[in-house]
Amino acid sequence: MICISGRAEKVKVTAYKILVSGTVQGVGFRPTIYQMAVKRSLRGYVRNIGYGVEIWIEGRVTDCIDFLKSLKREKPRNARIRRIKIERNKPRGYEKFQIVQSSPTKLEVDITPDLATCEMCLKEMWDISNRRFRYPFINCTHCGPRYTIIKELPYDRRNTTMRVFKMCDDCRKEYENPLDRRFHAQPVACERCGPTLELIMSGEIEREHPIETTIEIIKGGGVVAVKGLGGYHLACDAKNDAAVLRIRKIKGRERKPLAVMVRNLKVARKYCEVYNEDYLEGPEAPIILFPYKGGLSRFVAPGQVRIGIMLPYTPLHHLLMEKLDVIVLTSFNRTGEPIIYEDKKASELLSEIDGILTHNREIATSCDDSVGFILNGRLHLMRRSRGFSPSPICLPIDVGTCLGVGAEEKVTFCLTRGRYAYMSQHIGDMGGPEVEDRYLSVLRHLTSLLDISVETVSYDMHPDYRTTRIAERIEAERKIGVQHHHAQIAS
Repeated sequence: MICISGRAEKVKVTAYKILVSGTVQGVGFRPTIYQMAVKRSLRGYVRNIGYGVEIWIEGRVTDCIDFLKSLKREKPRNARIRRIKIERNKPRGYEKFQIVQSSPTKLEVDITPDLATCEMCLKEMWDISNRRFRYPFINCTHCGPRYTIIKELPYDRRNTTMRVFKMCDDCRKEYENPLDRRFHAQPVACERCGPTLELIMSGEIEREHPIETTIEIIKGGGVVAVKGLGGYHLACDAKNDAAVLRIRKIKGRERKPLAVMVRNLKVARKYCEVYNEDYLEGPEAPIILFPYKGGLSRFVAPGQVRIGIMLPYTPLHHLLMEKLDVIVLTSFNRTGEPIIYEDKKASELLSEIDGILTHNREIATSCDDSVGFILNGRLHLMRRSRGFSPSPICLPIDVGTCLGVGAEEKVTFCLTRGRYAYMSQHIGDMGGPEVEDRYLSVLRHLTSLLDISVETVSYDMHPDYRTTRIAERIEAERKIGVQHHHAQIAS
């Protein structure tokens, strides 16, 4: 017998323990579960565990069943549920539903990729009455930096590059409120306590109006480096021949096409035949190739019938594009080298450009933009990186812990754990020591985050490949050489 609404009634009560694995940490999963349970008058708890989330619910049978049926339907938009295990139990007599402290078990949780700014944050950013009005680092559990700020797991603020920013009282209240969408949003910040923006130019630093000054430079035909989620980009007016040629000279790229960022879909349709726009507007926000109508500098994509476009995917991008229609936005690097993501390296090249729009939130690991095309209504990735990496790919069998070191050009590597493969972000062509150093840095970082001890290493049999020589230096129980063309066909 339990007491409901002040009177004693006989009510059929049950309990369930639910284990959920997948991308369920850092995406607002626990606050969503809390709200679902409270709405149905259920009691129990939700907590993070090593491989996902553990939920205990108890209450009326009908309410519990409704909760279970609604779990996948009401999950946060960026959560990816891989598996749900449900066990029926006897009620323990919990008095309320709570979000409790994480369990210190072995970590096998998925790492959330960086996510494009959500509509709720954008609404707040443009709201003059909101305390985050025009704040270039606004985020919540539905969006913002993830993978590129993580130094180690578990995914807590102290283990990210946000650890140096002490939350103000207002941000702390949001962070600790289970009903707030910023509950345990590790990058949460505001103008009072978070990262700040500045424009570094030759001989001066602009801190009062860095975005406005950057826009003026671009409109005037200049070239600016912009610090993004996973590295620096070079930006210029996409209609200005001289500015685009200048970027090509800086990068040492003669003819390969350059990507462009447009203000919104309306502008995108002016220059391209856009279809299946949901992929452009999704949280992954990749560069997508669409048929080109013309209207930009002939040096953006010489000889190409398609052009790569993307929409703004960070608050800073949205603020920049408020008064710009279309810009070239391409990785800041020389051809054959990895994207620049360290502030010192970017500042060393200031003499070649007109300014560096930067901030004081460190990037833990570089991550270039993803690139794809749409065929038969589906997105096919040519470069799987920001927004996708390192989300796992499900395999049909358990393959243990393996490392595939990749090829020599457009290299990525792949780590496996059981039935899941974790592809690294795009690194580049293994043509020089800088790319090799970046490769090893990303390999160490991702192996550490995933807590993987590699048992098997596979590599290309070509003896002169840098990736082959890396494989030779890695300690593993088993090493498998794969003929180059066999690997291409198999993939």
